[in-house]
Amino acid sequence: MEAATWLLAGLLAGLADYGLGLGFGLAASLVLVVLLGQDPRAVAAAAAAAQLLTTLPAIAAHRRAGNIAPEALDDAKKVVTVLSASSTLTALTAATLAARLTSSQAHLAYALALATLIPPLYILAHHNNRDNTKPPPPRKTTATAAALGALAGLDKAVLGGGYSILIVTAQLAAGIDLRSAIALTPAAKLLPFIAIAASYTHTGYMNPTNTLALAAGALASLPTAAKLLHRAQPEKLAPLLAATLTASMITQLLRTCTTVLTP
Repeated sequence: MEAATWLLAGLLAGLADYGLGLGFGLAASLVLVVLLGQDPRAVAAAAAAAQLLTTLPAIAAHRRAGNIAPEALDDAKKVVTVLSASSTLTALTAATLAARLTSSQAHLAYALALATLIPPLYILAHHNNRDNTKPPPPRKTTATAAALGALAGLDKAVLGGGYSILIVTAQLAAGIDLRSAIALTPAAKLLPFIAIAASYTHTGYMNPTNTLALAAGALASLPTAAKLLHRAQPEKLAPLLAATLTASMITQLLRTCTTVLTP
């Protein structure tokens, strides 16, 4: 039964991430941590490892679906490289420190980290509302990418998710179109996710059975996810996700307070 739960979480999370850019680990953790009370570090470990198994198939699926604009590739190379490097450093540091927390502290850190994703969701929600009669804002590249990449690595290690939202936001700031940004995000995941998976495996938070179930669900989602991205408008779902994150943050804070105050 537990493996089936993780399989279903993987399927839903795959559709959310590879189809809408809303985050595989985040969607999985909202089910597994917020609803079912799993340890955030176990979820982060499984999510990182599962996504390592789906990164290359995800890129291939998006290429077949025509989601990556050829003109976006040149701009994306430098941005994705910076994102990958900065997120790897903070992911490894955060996973190492998170392993030392108590369960209550880990849930509290999870709740606080959710708040960091609300501003990027606001940007995503208003991405297509800019006045096209005005000149586009200046592109932000290296510094913005490094900062958002660092935050993405931190959130991935603590939340198990949020990486895709921040990586997509960084690419939008660099002038890459939304569909290509979502399709290219898996390319930035390899190094930081290896760091997280290795760190949590070393500290005993990796469950191979749950990880394989989560990965199987994610792989099953890929054909539908690629088609979903080709048709969907992810920015319209951002306000709903922001409300969900706010509710989840409150739930986690209340759960943590109850645990601490209960004799």
